[in-house]
Amino acid sequence: MTAYKKWLLAFFALFLAALLFLGGITAVIDPYFHYHAPLEGLSYEIFYQRYQNDGIVKHFDYDALITGNSMTENFKTSELDALFGTNSIKVPYSGASLKELDMNVRAALEHNGDIRMVVMGLDYGSFIQDKDYMAYSDEDYPDFLYDENPFNDVKYLFNKSILKTSLDVISRTRAGLPTTGFDEYSAWPADTVYGRDVTFAQYQRLWDSGEEHHLNDERLALLTGNIAQNILETAKANPQVEFYYYFPPYSLLFWDKQDRGGVLELQLEAERVVIEMLLQQENIHLFSFLDDFELAADFSRFKDYIHHDPQVNSHILRCMAEGLHELTADNYEDYCSRMLEHYGTYDYDSLFE
Repeated sequence: MTAYKKWLLAFFALFLAALLFLGGITAVIDPYFHYHAPLEGLSYEIFYQRYQNDGIVKHFDYDALITGNSMTENFKTSELDALFGTNSIKVPYSGASLKELDMNVRAALEHNGDIRMVVMGLDYGSFIQDKDYMAYSDEDYPDFLYDENPFNDVKYLFNKSILKTSLDVISRTRAGLPTTGFDEYSAWPADTVYGRDVTFAQYQRLWDSGEEHHLNDERLALLTGNIAQNILETAKANPQVEFYYYFPPYSLLFWDKQDRGGVLELQLEAERVVIEMLLQQENIHLFSFLDDFELAADFSRFKDYIHHDPQVNSHILRCMAEGLHELTADNYEDYCSRMLEHYGTYDYDSLFE
């Protein structure tokens, strides 16, 4: 063997050894929990929703979970546990469709037979969508973390950014920082500003369309297909689990936007269909905070036209525990009438005087 060939062989051997070493760091530390739960003695930052949530539901120890879009980020699992006697996790997905949320819930149920409770927020904007709609494109989504293809793991093990995250775990541990708790995970900073000034400053009022859209056959088909696949199928397949779904409260500016866009009645019609579908399933408990008209008018509780402060999340959990704001076969008709009467006739122009 010539000296050149020996040098080339030694180079590739060293390169392969270095590659395996670096990949091994990620495999052992596993910052996105792809293979295991956090290792004892290491400090992990739980921050990357779409990169860590799948691993969290598959490898953590829990019997209840909270999920939903950004409206659920400020929930505290400690409060849920105190109210319901659970050992819970929180896995929010900012901007998620029902399809994405259901994928995570199904993964959780498949890998954890101890789950007895699921809490999920149902955002108005996710109702009338194709049942397979995903808010993020394939190019932006870390599919290699979600599928069962081990060959895709090269994208995880030999990823420069993920290696940096692995090294950050070591840095956090050396600095004495704790692993992020689920009360803090995805919660908004303590200095987040709420109130009328900031809420109105970022709100761009629509021109009044002068039209009113309704739930036609095409929209109804999208809606019912979406709810059936991404909520009802999962609840029916898991009768041992209690599902707590809720409609989060929005400020009056949200309703002004619906009114001027000509879709207020459409949204209320869609909500009625969702209610009637979900109330047919015995292990679904459905709550709505949209009819808390005092809260909707209290802009001190909002940072923009839809996002409320953490105290509202705490209030929602207490109401669930006490059975307040729950929709039933006996009261939902009255609820729907009150919603249409209040939001359909409100003088939104008075908000801007």
